[in-house]
Formats: sequence, structure tokens, C-alpha cells
Amino acid sequence: MSAVDPTAPYDLDDALAWRERVEPLLPSEGVADGASIHQDDAVGRNLSSDNASIAPGTYVAYLVCRGNASYFFAVEQIDGPAILEGQCVDGVRTTTVDLPAGHLRYTLQSSGDPMDIVLRFAEQPAS
Repeated sequence: MSAVDPTAPYDLDDALAWRERVEPLLPSEGVADGASIHQDDAVGRNLSSDNASIAPGTYVAYLVCRGNASYFFAVEQIDGPAILEGQCVDGVRTTTVDLPAGHLRYTLQSSGDPMDIVLRFAEQPAS
């Protein structure tokens, strides 16, 4: 099902065009991990990732989504998860993630209408 029109079938070309439009909003340097996915009842509502090869450090998680869906995004950290949750809105949501052991684990769950998501983890810019 389409993230733009839940009564229409999923349109891969439309999803790829949307991804190309949001890519400039996200960092292109220092990228350590990421994903671009579609979630709906047919393909699933849960994404889990476990990357043990990421370098230790502090990262910024970037999330962009479209569709009238709610989401819950959690990244495991030593002192508790970094969490983003809410309704898909225009713009980029971010959270800082401290990974001193260099192991990235995250989950993304959605509910409601279908949604398209772009996730990116990039090194935290020097202040």
C-alpha cells in the first residue's frame, strides 16, 4: 500500500523519487549506517538492525518519514535507549546516540497507515 495514498498500491518509483528528494536533507559524510524502507501491513511493521562493526563514538540518528503513520524508533545505549516517536511529519527528526562499545542496535515499529522511512546514522559533527 502507498504511504501517500493508503488505498493505492505501493509505487516503488514514487518511493525512490521521494527518497531522492529527502537525501539532500541528510548528511553525506561520516555515515556509518542507514536504511531506506517501506512499512505496511503486507510487508511488516517492524525493523530491527544489529551492526557490530560500527566504530565506537557519538552519532546522530536522522529519521525522515512520510505517510499518516505513527512510529517508535529506539537505539540501544549503555545508559538507556535513545528514542524518537510520534507521527510522520515533514522534516528531519534527530537524536544523539553514544556508542562507546561500537555496537549499533535499533528497532523501528510503525502503526496506522503505510509509511516510507529513511534512516541515517552519521558521526556527530564537531562542536
